Amino acid sequence: MLDQFVIFLLTIEQYNNITLSMRKIALLFTVFLFFSACTSESVSGTPIKLISPEGTVHTFSVEIADDAEERAQGLMHRESIAEDAGMLFLFEEPQVLSFWMKNTLIPLDILFFDENGSFVSSATMVPCEKDPCPLTSSKIPASAALEVRAGTAKKLGVTKGWQYADPRMKR
Repeated sequence: MLDQFVIFLLTIEQYNNITLSMRKIALLFTVFLFFSACTSESVSGTPIKLISPEGTVHTFSVEIADDAEERAQGLMHRESIAEDAGMLFLFEEPQVLSFWMKNTLIPLDILFFDENGSFVSSATMVPCEKDPCPLTSSKIPASAALEVRAGTAKKLGVTKGWQYADPRMKR
């Protein structure tokens, strides 16, 4: 009987050791997934390209806002944005596009493009501190607007002749 009890205790100890090892593995895996999600800020979006008149390509990873709800939410309540990230707002028909910075915490550049992906105008927008928030509009009708970290348009030298391209474009 004592022999059976000792075997039983050994079995429980082995089970606990295995369970502890599995718990450690599960914890490490969870930590890995958490940090992977935290560092994928600019990797998780749709890749688009800004192309200079000379053919230099700058790739951005963007969230697509192509319906009224997504466009209304925009980049509100974000505390930061990666240097190569942004949000691309797409519209069915060319129109003068207007944006505001209500509940947006970070300064942004907005670049407007026509239905062919050609640059039409840009502006730098700062967070709105009180209502009514000012509007920033495209200078002529546009079909897309790209919001990126403030200073990006100046840094890249985005002006007339630039294009944007994304895999979803109908050209």
